Amino acid sequence: MTTVIQHVLNRLREIGVKHVFGVPGDYAFPVNDAIAQHPDVEWVGNCNELNAAYCADGYARVHGVGAVCTTYGVGELSAICGIAGAYTEHVPLFHLVGMPQMGVQAHHSVVHHTLGDGEFNLFEKLSGAVVCASAIMTPQNTAAETERLIAAALYHRRPVYMAFPSDLASMPVVGEAQPHPTPASDPRQVDAAVQAISDMLGRAKSSCVLPGVLLARAGLEQDLQQLLDDTGMPLGSPQRGPVRLRRHVRRQTHERRRPPLRRGQ
Repeated sequence: MTTVIQHVLNRLREIGVKHVFGVPGDYAFPVNDAIAQHPDVEWVGNCNELNAAYCADGYARVHGVGAVCTTYGVGELSAICGIAGAYTEHVPLFHLVGMPQMGVQAHHSVVHHTLGDGEFNLFEKLSGAVVCASAIMTPQNTAAETERLIAAALYHRRPVYMAFPSDLASMPVVGEAQPHPTPASDPRQVDAAVQAISDMLGRAKSSCVLPGVLLARAGLEQDLQQLLDDTGMPLGSPQRGPVRLRRHVRRQTHERRRPPLRRGQ
């Protein structure tokens, strides 16, 4: 029997998550316990949720994807600035949030970590501005929603929000779902774009490369390095999203060598 949270952790492990950062909380205890008991995923405790979010952000920049776990309300709000930073910098993160039980939510009960108004979707709405997708995980939707959120996080390179009602996190998953196919570009459009760029470069009197943050997020630094080596075009450093590339190229194919750009030019 695979539970809701176990299913999610298994899929996160398959896409590269080996560590989950976070701070325990009573609504998130079923999620915390599942992480601690998972044979291939390690729990990394932090002194507060904001630090946990930044740790997960750094982890994702190195490993390609990261995860942070917080409790409902105060915990997730403490982490939201780190999640917002990951959204801005195109870092795929999975924010796992433990929620009050469904019965508590259905009766609009006044419980801790809420505003006392009986509303339980407010914090998900607040997070909506800094994630590209979200879901409340249930036994019936976990298989499908997990694949949808994984596809969204990896395609958009941005965080997603996964909330687990504490009474549902340990229930068995119902149904199955296959991973979403990786989106592919239209080869004809790619060829047309490459040809248009080549024509523009051929007519240009000067040119340079200003790579953005998505280059690193997509793992294309070596491809750009090869382009620089083949063409000899100079490389500029944007203020946001520096990439790890050699400043000097090995060979030059243009008629004359162009000097490297310096900051401010």
